[in-house]
Amino acid sequence: MVKGIIVACIASGLWIVAQNVCMHFWPTQRRLRAMTYGVCAGLPLLVCVYWFLPLTSPANESPYLGPMQAIIAYVLLFAGYAEFFYHVERSVTIRILVELIPYGGAGTTVDAIKTSYPQEDMIFRRLQVLEKNGFVRHQQGGWKLTAKGAILADGVAVALRVFGAQTQADRG
Repeated sequence: MVKGIIVACIASGLWIVAQNVCMHFWPTQRRLRAMTYGVCAGLPLLVCVYWFLPLTSPANESPYLGPMQAIIAYVLLFAGYAEFFYHVERSVTIRILVELIPYGGAGTTVDAIKTSYPQEDMIFRRLQVLEKNGFVRHQQGGWKLTAKGAILADGVAVALRVFGAQTQADRG
């Protein structure tokens, strides 16, 4: 089992480096789909690394246990990485921190931040992405959920209640 976990960590590390290099040179709007294709393409690498890594398994261990452990750990590492990626990629707080870098130790005002990171533009761009992906539609000067968007919104609302999470407005 230890060999499977080590192999999953090695294969995941290689996959994450390749993923970030590819996203840098060939950015895409459908990042999760690209990451999923990449992790699936990395499964043969996982098997190769498992069979050629010079670690031995205990004699009483099933020969299928190690590879199964490697696959499970690989998938869990992918899920964790995807969650981390989207938390960092989409986080407004992190984005504001990045916007403050050019100001250095001198700092800046909220008004200066607003000029380089306007909320209205951000909201409009996010609505455009939601429309492009079929979650909302622009209708008579307003925005309306589609059936697909309503299902997602209801699912998120249930998850918020189940986990006791707060919405952005509740965080105040």
